[in-house]
Amino acid sequence: MSTSSIEAFIERRWADAKVELERLDPDFVSRLVSTDRIEKMGLIPPASVDLRRSPARRLSKKWHRLLESCDELNIEESVLWVSSDYLKPDANRGISEVEAGRRADYHIRSWFIHINNLIERVGDVVRKTANVYVADDKERKELVSRYKERVEEIAREIRQERNQYAHGSASNAAREMTEKGLWELVVALGDIPIKYHVEGVYPYLAHHLMSGMYAGSLGKITEKMCEDLGAILLELEADVRKLSS
Repeated sequence: MSTSSIEAFIERRWADAKVELERLDPDFVSRLVSTDRIEKMGLIPPASVDLRRSPARRLSKKWHRLLESCDELNIEESVLWVSSDYLKPDANRGISEVEAGRRADYHIRSWFIHINNLIERVGDVVRKTANVYVADDKERKELVSRYKERVEEIAREIRQERNQYAHGSASNAAREMTEKGLWELVVALGDIPIKYHVEGVYPYLAHHLMSGMYAGSLGKITEKMCEDLGAILLELEADVRKLSS
């Protein structure tokens, strides 16, 4: 997979952090870069090079928070794609219909958790980026507020998708039991809801899983959401550069 807009944004934050560290302690960066280059050539660095030495001055707490947030964002984007990949038919061959239904239910739930986490991470990166690059309090607050609304628009889109996928899921089956007044019936008969899932819900989910419907639809949403969130970060980057220049 080619580098996403989100990954590209993160890579540039790492590059900017290196520039800042070079400003704080150029000798520390120079020694490490030289040593790394020597080791990649298969050579042994001079004994005088102390790799355990800390920089004379560390990056600021604001920079550390931004790097932490960017790292979490990078992980969450990767995990989201894994969730999407597990909904592909080829990842679920050779299992029973019930097991396929269980997996579909699990991975759809997982996908929605991770897409929401990704959106939250982007919002966090927006705030941390503004903290590092924008010194003026008023400009920083206005910038964060504007981009917070952009991120929230995407969150609303996902909530709509979640409502759509809730229909036909195992969770929705429990709500149907309440709406149709069936809890008293199953309690009286001694049945538990999992029997309904095994006989009705899971085969339904398995059918759509193995037909490729979930992989196709959620895969497209994954791609679009990552592109939209990446576009927000790239626009944010342009804005903070203007404000910090």
